[in-house]
Order: sequence, then structure tokens, then C-alpha cells
Amino acid sequence: MSSAVPDIMANLASLQFEHGLTEDEKSLVHLRDHAIALTISTSVHAAFFCRLLSTVRQKITTGNASLTTKVSKLWSPASSNNSIKVGIIGGGHIGKQLARVLLDVTDVPAAHIRISSRRPETLHEFQKVGIECFYNNGHLAASSDVLFLCCLPAHLSKICSEIKGRLSESCIVYSLITAVPIPRLKQLLCHSAILRPEYVFTGGYTGDIWKKGRTVSAALKDSAVIKATWPYSPSEGTLVKVKWYEAVLYCALNLCTSNKLSHSQSVQLLNEILLHPFTSEETEMTPSKFVPESFVNKSFCATMSVEDFFPSFDLSAVQGKDTPLSRFLEGNPTLLEQLCKVYCASFGAIHTESKVALSS
Repeated sequence: MSSAVPDIMANLASLQFEHGLTEDEKSLVHLRDHAIALTISTSVHAAFFCRLLSTVRQKITTGNASLTTKVSKLWSPASSNNSIKVGIIGGGHIGKQLARVLLDVTDVPAAHIRISSRRPETLHEFQKVGIECFYNNGHLAASSDVLFLCCLPAHLSKICSEIKGRLSESCIVYSLITAVPIPRLKQLLCHSAILRPEYVFTGGYTGDIWKKGRTVSAALKDSAVIKATWPYSPSEGTLVKVKWYEAVLYCALNLCTSNKLSHSQSVQLLNEILLHPFTSEETEMTPSKFVPESFVNKSFCATMSVEDFFPSFDLSAVQGKDTPLSRFLEGNPTLLEQLCKVYCASFGAIHTESKVALSS
């Protein structure tokens, strides 16, 4: 009977990455953790965005949808054609990670995800599961409801010239190019439906939330990771500015308006999706519900009849200035706790009560 031979080199200090670094270089090791945190956070936020839009679309179509239940389980094969169509420009590290996460944790079917890359022949793993991969940025832009930009900043001008004019008015351009601000994107694309999460790094990492050596999909099974990516909670080293979540909600309202829902119906739909999954008995206080004045100022709201639509919100403007929604969320911490519960539950994560903190 043989016994396993112990690995005498396991955990040997001289074989660790940090061993050969100078003291000055060791002070920069945290940048590797920042890169891991940024990759995970961008994927989590993109996945939540797509899940919310899918849920809103399905709720409008059938009246039966929940962020905390896989939407695909509620859909018939015929109604699955109503799923949002997602385009990804860029088949590098970020583009691949995003595609994997969309497949793993959202309700967007593979047939509704497409990737445009200069080297589509390297994307066999996605082609095998039904994702169409090719190199035609203009064609991709013309047929996408959400278009993710995952290219290098040096390639952006050329790509924008190819897709400008091909975007539908309702198409949401979601930029993962952190080096290029929204005003520049708006100028290059002549398009205002742009969403760009902005990340800031604060302090160091006190725990092991951002574990090394695991895939993004594996990280998303960790409830601590999901909680750390919630915009209104302090996290270990990385925060997305709260304007991202505000823009996501305004995106949802624009989708409602494009589907001919009145402003009152749109607000009711958001309340059903974001507040209904948990009963008021689970919290000490009943959270405030969204009302039309949560999104537009009172004087404008007073001019609208019950049947009127919300205006089409300029997403680039929403992310650059204070809005009625900013003030509404800041004044309702119980509502933010409720929204955090739904955010975590949408990934199957468990939420634990904690104070939220604004990071505007």
C-alpha cells in the first residue's frame, strides 16, 4: 500500500512571486490585487446590468419575471426571442471574461451574444456553445441592444468611426475602456446612451476577498465578493461610483418608455422587480418605494398626466451631474439596504445587514 509523497517544495518561500522583488517593488504588489478586483467588479456590474434589462423586458412582455429567479426558467422557447441582444467588441482578456460571465450568470442565451474581434478564429470555446464570432464592428453595432466596448484605447477612434451611425437610438453603449471619459465617447459616437462605470481605489486589502488564481465565474459564487461590489457599501480597496447604479435605473426606465409604458407604469414595474422579492417583515422598517418624483423634479412631474411617458433620459448627463434619483437614494438608507438584498440575491448570494456608505 503506497502513501503519497509529500511535496517538499510546497509553500517554499524562495519559489513565491514576491521573493525576488525589491522592497520598492513589493510596495507595488497591491496593484495586482487591484487588477483582479477590477476585472471581477466590471464583470459583476455588467452581468447585473444585463440581468436587470432582461428582467424588465420579460416583465413587460409576459408580466412574469424576477431578478432573484433565472428569467430563462420562466420563458417559453417562443418568448426567449424577446431577450436582449448583446454585442461585445473585443475578444481579448476582458471581452472573453465578460462573455463567460454573461453565459454563466445571466439569462441572455448564447444565440443572442455576439463578439466582433480582429481574430475570431481564436474564440472557438464561444463558437462551440452558440456565440457568433466575426470581425465586423458596424454590423454588430446595428443589431445590438447593448454594446460592450472591450477594446484597447488606441483602437477606439477607428472602432467609433465604424459603428457611428449604425447604432439605434435605444442601443446602450457600455464602455469598459476606463481611460476614455464619457464626454469623449459621446463626441466620437454622436450618441448619448452611454454607460461607463467609474472605479476608484481606496486603501489596501484587509481580507482575502479577491483571491488569486480563480476565474471570475468562480469568484461570483462567493457572497463576500458580490457584497463588496455593491456601489453603496464600503469594500476592500475598490469601489464603483454610485452614478453607475443610478444610470442603470435610468436605463431601465428608458426601456420601459421605448415599450410604451407610462411613467406611472414604469415606476410600478421597477418597484415590483426591485422591492417585491423581500417582504417588509424581513426589515425593521418598510423601505420607501420609488415614485415619479424619484426620477424627475417635482415641477416637471406636476405637468404630466397619468398616461404620459417619462422623457428619454440622457445617460451621459445622468452620470455627470446630481439628479433627483441621487437625492432620493441618499435620503433612504432602508431602501438602499433593500436594493442591496436584491442585488446580492440576483447572483444567488446571501446578503447580511450592514450600513451603506455613499461614494459619489
